[in-house]
Amino acid sequence: MNRESEAEQFMSWLLQQLALTDEEAPSGSLDPSIEANSQSLNPLELNNKNELDVETALNSEGQARRSDVFSFRDTPLSKPGEFSVVQDRFYSLIKRRLRAEIEQKPPLFPWEGELLDYEAEPASVRFWMTQLRQLDVPLKLPDSLLEHLLEQCQAVLQSSLQEGTRLVRAVESLFPNQETSLNNLASLVMAAPARSSEAALVTKDAPLPVDYDAATDTQKMALSLMAAREIIENLTLSVSRTHGPVSREWQTEAGPIRLRAESSESGSLRVRGELPCGGRMEFRGMESEVMAQRPDAGLLSVELFDLAPRRAYPLEVSLVLPDQPMLFFQISLLDEA
Repeated sequence: MNRESEAEQFMSWLLQQLALTDEEAPSGSLDPSIEANSQSLNPLELNNKNELDVETALNSEGQARRSDVFSFRDTPLSKPGEFSVVQDRFYSLIKRRLRAEIEQKPPLFPWEGELLDYEAEPASVRFWMTQLRQLDVPLKLPDSLLEHLLEQCQAVLQSSLQEGTRLVRAVESLFPNQETSLNNLASLVMAAPARSSEAALVTKDAPLPVDYDAATDTQKMALSLMAAREIIENLTLSVSRTHGPVSREWQTEAGPIRLRAESSESGSLRVRGELPCGGRMEFRGMESEVMAQRPDAGLLSVELFDLAPRRAYPLEVSLVLPDQPMLFFQISLLDEA
């Protein structure tokens, strides 16, 4: 079929759509000759005709000359001042057709082999990305991976699992059916100092990759475990009267959150926080809970008493901002009773 025939079929379809949705078009805005051609096609009859049938019906009418109906170059579709209405209607129909086709067959990203169902990313997770991009890992990691790891690390942080098991649980959803490999790599990651963590990525068959996408599956597992370890360490404050206070700082889009935890002679745990905006801190013990809040930036303090040694207690920090960003820390008391 040549280009001119394709144009004729397309315009036939367009006129059909205009006739079927006539109630949506502004009255009195189209050229009378076009309205006559559109109205001459009964919508009930169009339902039983295909596009070629409509084209035949139009060609059989001497009034529907090709130069008058199908050519954009020779004759305008409307009177002066009315072309914008026809143009808007034309683009509306095109967008409707494209939207329907995209919904039926969504396009794939370059890295996708098949259509995947992504969950919406919580804005409260993205709020913490300033800190996540500063993790001490050998390579820069994708934001989506860091966000996923933060959610998983906060979940395992509230469990009583050992460090190695926590790391594996934090990344296992990224690498299904690879539990044995993850356990072996977790042991290497925990044994290697952070400064020499590149050694866990390099073998004679796999040099250090230029970025995460270029890494092998084993290297991606190791990188994810390293990042998970860094996140968990940043969210954990282990306190002892012998070693004095412990501090942490977490960078956010609104500014840093600064925490300072210390143990008193009586065995209580006190956490002092400096928030970049209004917010609250909630500290939970075995049978007690204490909360402090303020409407603007500044200092807060919470303290728990009668705590058991060698246990961890969750500290929830939330900020008074859109989407209410929230972060969970773990405060551990190391001293024996």
